Amino acid sequence: MSDRVPSGKILRRLFGLLKPYRGPITLGVLLLLASMPGELTPAFAWMYVVDGLIEPKDSPTIRICHEIVSLHGHIASKGMLLLSTLAWMAGIYVVFETLETLSGNLMQRTAERFIRDLRQRVYGKLQGQSLSYLQKQRSGDLMSRAIGDVRKRAAKSGFSQSSMRMNG
Repeated sequence: MSDRVPSGKILRRLFGLLKPYRGPITLGVLLLLASMPGELTPAFAWMYVVDGLIEPKDSPTIRICHEIVSLHGHIASKGMLLLSTLAWMAGIYVVFETLETLSGNLMQRTAERFIRDLRQRVYGKLQGQSLSYLQKQRSGDLMSRAIGDVRKRAAKSGFSQSSMRMNG
């Protein structure tokens, strides 16, 4: 019989260890979700430029975009509407990119804290071993294996530091 712990059990334990980090993780996910509409801004802006300014077409979406871009009819010339569209697009981009950056930084810091705390727990478990066990094993080997195991588990659960940096 195998003494390996099923991976489902390990994941449940890992997710249990994430409980103290629920607040930052939730905030990070909410900031990421809030930043997503910013990805659509260029598409709507250029749709308005093409379908509202270059080849005028009438649709509810174009009318809404025109109301926003023209500042409720205060801007009338096509050149100024184009500049207004670019200004809106740049402003919206800055806001949503800021939200995405905040989310990435928060998630990265949370992942680093989680891994640090997990390593400290593993180290504490090693310290709790019997003296005879610690004398038989080289402490450097134990720590290397423990840190490697933590790194592998964190990577499998999606909380590795490098993956959080790449996603953030």
